[in-house]
Amino acid sequence: MRRTTTYGFVGTLLFAFVSVYLLHTASSFGQGATIPTQEIAVEKTVKPYKIEEVRIFTKNPDVVLAGTFSKPAGQASFPAVVLLHGSGPNDRDEASAGFARRKFLVLADALNRAGIAVLRYDKRGVGKSTGNYSTASFTDFTSDAQAALHYLKTRSDVAQEHIGVLGDSEGGYIAPVLAKADDQIAFLVLVSAPALPYLDINLLQKASLARAEGASEAEISARDRFYRQVFDIVQGASDAQAARDALIVMAKPLVESGQLSRQEAENGIAGLTSPLGLELMMFDPQPYLKSLSIPVLVVQGGLDRQVPAQENLTAMRRLLSRQNATIVEMPALNHQLQKARTGAPSEYAAIAETVNADVLRLVTEWVQAQTRH
Repeated sequence: MRRTTTYGFVGTLLFAFVSVYLLHTASSFGQGATIPTQEIAVEKTVKPYKIEEVRIFTKNPDVVLAGTFSKPAGQASFPAVVLLHGSGPNDRDEASAGFARRKFLVLADALNRAGIAVLRYDKRGVGKSTGNYSTASFTDFTSDAQAALHYLKTRSDVAQEHIGVLGDSEGGYIAPVLAKADDQIAFLVLVSAPALPYLDINLLQKASLARAEGASEAEISARDRFYRQVFDIVQGASDAQAARDALIVMAKPLVESGQLSRQEAENGIAGLTSPLGLELMMFDPQPYLKSLSIPVLVVQGGLDRQVPAQENLTAMRRLLSRQNATIVEMPALNHQLQKARTGAPSEYAAIAETVNADVLRLVTEWVQAQTRH
């Protein structure tokens, strides 16, 4: 039974792990799971493209990324896209223990069938990739994405003038950072991607999710004040240990009263004060988005409650107003780009489609249009 106290819900959301992508406990993603029909179709149908297992060497000799490079059949050089995951310990198909849907498998299949090569990889410390996921920072994940781009530049079967990046959710934070640093990137596709600073998105996200769960506005306001206190503690601490110590003090009465389990507190504090958590707490994508001069496609579901669509798309339109940008809101879709009823994460696993067919069509046709010349 779901706890109804103000801080009981705060505990399960905040202290489980504060993240743009991973919002509920893993079990909530899996409730009422249904058969992923698109993924089964991809596996069973004849593939008009070639699939190759690859290794991607990074700047860190202890981190070698394992991935899949797939390309249309033929001897030509093809436009190519690197797929960047959302947050969490995701494999090359963007599946994780908490949510097993393989969005990147479906996206890669659609792009390959449209004449586009695709590179996707297991995050460091996940699947067949070496390294340590739990100690990695935002800078580390960005560096890994740069290594994936560099790998594409070494292949003679990739059209070097037509290399792009697709960033999903938190991967949409990384993609503009890459584009600002690398003028060889020809285009970006940002799906369910935040346009606001991490803290702003986090607060909007939690309010949106609470409304989806039926919380009152008074309860949402109380949670918002609590979240802000937590964020202020982390941002104001002199270092990670000081932040941990202060959060332990804050969590103690919640644990003692039974509103928060000790494990929830420990997991949440570890996430908030991890290298990734501390770096994201200070991250603002807006300067990177403003700096873009290449073509950009933005796709977001109108029922996205993890990156709330109204506020996020308003910011995205403002930031990309002078750029060659196509911004598309898909009204009936959720954060995962599935056709949804409310957009709540608890619905994800019960929806048969992995990625809505209209999104696949939009993305593939837009990428084709960017790579014709």
